[in-house]
Amino acid sequence: MAASHGRSRSSWPNGVSLAVRSGARARSEGLVLGGDATITDTVNLIVQRRSARLTSREREVLALVAAGTSNKGIARELQVSPNTVKFHIAAILGKLDAATRAEAVVAALRRGELSL
Repeated sequence: MAASHGRSRSSWPNGVSLAVRSGARARSEGLVLGGDATITDTVNLIVQRRSARLTSREREVLALVAAGTSNKGIARELQVSPNTVKFHIAAILGKLDAATRAEAVVAALRRGELSL
């Protein structure tokens, strides 16, 4: 591993090991910085993105998701296109670091961004 510089991954400080594990994900999310940016810069961007608060519209969408409403139903309720709903849900999943709609609801409840 070229990035290890002779140290095992487990011996690196937490931020660096997080960055090593998150590098591919950061690239896939378009968060990798160019030029003189360090791996810590990338981690900081990931942390900032993950700690971002949901917008009022995203909370509205998530409340409908929590109620079991489909994307089409959410689109009808909010008078937007189903593609707009997909965009909002993708943003919600990213901000809450959730893989599924159910995980997003649980994460939002835990963070106090949603109440049922």
